[in-house]
Amino acid sequence: MSDAQTLSTRTHLGHLLNPGDLVMAFDIRNCNVNNTVFDEMKPEDIPDVIIVKKVYDRARRLAHRKWKLKRLVVDGNIVGNGTESVADEFQRFMEDVEEDPALREKINIYKDEERINQAVDSDDEAIPDAPTLAEMLDDLNFEDSEMQDVAAESSQEEPMEKA
Repeated sequence: MSDAQTLSTRTHLGHLLNPGDLVMAFDIRNCNVNNTVFDEMKPEDIPDVIIVKKVYDRARRLAHRKWKLKRLVVDGNIVGNGTESVADEFQRFMEDVEEDPALREKINIYKDEERINQAVDSDDEAIPDAPTLAEMLDDLNFEDSEMQDVAAESSQEEPMEKA
């Protein structure tokens, strides 16, 4: 016999959910609520859980991600990239950027040319709406040839001697 329980709830996320999907939810059956309105509700009107968010498979999501974010580099090292918890937090941030179009408007998102050229074959419905190519910026490289020429000339000049 299975340990699975059937729970009842209503949600505004129904258009995103399919049978077998994973979700994050508040377990109302086992929580301690101190609210007079909640206490006055009939037990049959109280849902077992309140669904908050659909959870997507990280591996599949990462394979479909065709964009990247720039990070601050100091002395050849990425700032704040020392621990696994920081890396996990950065991945969660990228997932939030992927899911929230309002957040994407405020962030520069760059095309990841390596991943754009890779072919990924699986169902795209399981992945949230990712940034479109129109939202992404090309990775800009500014090379000022005049500055390079001036730097080369100044290194070839001989230093002046003191009299």
